[in-house]
Amino acid sequence: MSDSNFTQLVKEVTDLVDKMAELSYTVAEHHPYWKLLYSCVEISKIVLERWDDEISTEDVSEIQWMISELQNSLNKLKDEK
Repeated sequence: MSDSNFTQLVKEVTDLVDKMAELSYTVAEHHPYWKLLYSCVEISKIVLERWDDEISTEDVSEIQWMISELQNSLNKLKDEK
């Protein structure tokens, strides 16, 4: 895959992640899975924004926090079963 094709692919994926973010914001707290989607989207956004750069210590902390939010959301869903 050429660099320009790869760059275009990253842009397309970023656009899809933005649409997923919009969905998670729209259904926030009205759908049982919204927090899972939201946390995954936020992690994806950080990774895609830094794709050609380095992930900072602050980014790592944010990703770790989102992972803990994912775990909390999963635990909540599991407890409801």
